[in-house]
Amino acid sequence: MADEQRQPRLAGWYWASAAVVLLALCPNIILSTAFAFMQRPIMAALHRDQTWIQVVESLSNAGYAFGAVLAAYLVQRYPQRRLFLLTEAAFVVGSALCTAAWAGLTFAIGRILQGFATGLMLVIALPPLTTQYPLPRLPVTAAVINIGLFGAVTVGPLLGGASASGWRWLFGAASCVGA
Repeated sequence: MADEQRQPRLAGWYWASAAVVLLALCPNIILSTAFAFMQRPIMAALHRDQTWIQVVESLSNAGYAFGAVLAAYLVQRYPQRRLFLLTEAAFVVGSALCTAAWAGLTFAIGRILQGFATGLMLVIALPPLTTQYPLPRLPVTAAVINIGLFGAVTVGPLLGGASASGWRWLFGAASCVGA
């Protein structure tokens, strides 16, 4: 059987699929909402100012939006599983760059890559969870996604406030979760 026709090992396992979607999308959401609390330590460590950090975060958000639009095009032309693995790898690389940032440019590239990869994953990973399972599963899917994503929004400021000076650890944890 050809690679494109073979089913992945976890195909049809609803909870495994839901966990993969949440593990793919939540780290960047947590980092985005924690970012406000980590700005000062990042600026101090990288010798940058407030304007620079705001531009980097805005470009990360723009990368997220562009990634979502680009993914809508890509999923029509390439297998979603391969796209997902590539975008997850890009997220891990972006997180690793942020963790080990030795200069502002390195951090900026990593943060923008994180946003771009998560935007891609939003369109690549989330729709199959809602369309590949029976209709009675849809309310559970909506609940899991809402609680998971909004939970990540809520956890972000808690982690950002608690680990503001240890921002590298938070980015490193995102890299590990992505891997």
